[in-house]
Amino acid sequence: MKMTRARRTQRGVTLVEAMVAFFVMALGMLAAVATQMTLRLNNDVAKQRSEAVRLAQNDLDTARSFVRMAATQGLRSYADILPTLAPESLPFSGTNASYSFIREVPEELQFPYRAISAQVTWQDRQGQTHPVRLDTIVAGVDPALSGYLSLAPDGQTTQVAARTNRRLPPWVRDLNDGRSVLKPRATDTTAWIFDNRSGSIVARCVVQPASTTATLTAADLTDCSTLTVPGRLINGYVWFSLTSPPSADAPVSTAFELHPVFAFGSSSNTSAECYDSAAGTSSVNPIQYVCAVFPGQAGGPWSGYLTMASSALWRGDDALYTLCRYTADLDQSGSISNDEHPLDYVDVTQNLLYQNFLVVLRGEACPVGTGVNRTAQHDPRPA
Repeated sequence: MKMTRARRTQRGVTLVEAMVAFFVMALGMLAAVATQMTLRLNNDVAKQRSEAVRLAQNDLDTARSFVRMAATQGLRSYADILPTLAPESLPFSGTNASYSFIREVPEELQFPYRAISAQVTWQDRQGQTHPVRLDTIVAGVDPALSGYLSLAPDGQTTQVAARTNRRLPPWVRDLNDGRSVLKPRATDTTAWIFDNRSGSIVARCVVQPASTTATLTAADLTDCSTLTVPGRLINGYVWFSLTSPPSADAPVSTAFELHPVFAFGSSSNTSAECYDSAAGTSSVNPIQYVCAVFPGQAGGPWSGYLTMASSALWRGDDALYTLCRYTADLDQSGSISNDEHPLDYVDVTQNLLYQNFLVVLRGEACPVGTGVNRTAQHDPRPA
């Protein structure tokens, strides 16, 4: 009787355990299904977002690819970069979503650029809206000027030909082989060879005395030596205005013999080779000088002070003249750069053209001419 009563109290326990097990398994299956649905939804959204980014990026690329500034039929232009008047439906692109596109271009009158915002929106399977927005700035620069991007900074190489290379004076002769030649003095036998890409003096040649820069050809340049340290050109004119008051705009006094002289730092190991037209000068024509400066190491900068000899003309109690230099802040940067003719040159890495001087009587102030014809005292050095 005791055994029978115990069995009756255990009746139905197995069925309850089975039901609990099925319930737990059902919950697990529901969780797995929910996870699968979430993963599928997230995968769809990721794919749709990638497509939306591509569509927005494509619109920005199209805006950047204009070839004209003004509106031109059949061609993309800067003037065509305009905002959309209303949202646009984009064509189906391989996803299960429909995309809407809008472009915003705020009107900008003060600066020459267009700020563009491209926004693409879509709805996922659950009807939730997702946006993608990309921003960019398109400069209002004529594509015809893009060739300037090929010009290297001063001191670096460029493929510009000699006749249009601002690093070389216009009177050098282009040899049409990547080089140019200059005979610095007509009666001498020295000729300098320039690399058209960098403007550097890369070789020194011996030529016939009767030859000139205009007549030299590549066939004449057989006796040449390559320079281990390329040189940099510096040239200019020395004018004379020995009147009271002197004139920087129209100096017409008779010239006398002067020669360019450099003062470099004692530890720089920099040297210079100069030529001028001063020998036998007795006319109102200015003296023209041209120098090749060789820095202490190849490709390195040079620094120094350039004046005209003899120094007794400018310095001391018996000096009769003052040497002025033509100089002006042409780029309005607030300082005088190397190519604007400073008192001292610092870290020069390019050719310097038209570094001109003016000789005036001692006691006269260096004249202030009009426009670029401004002068400043150079020698004796101002206190």
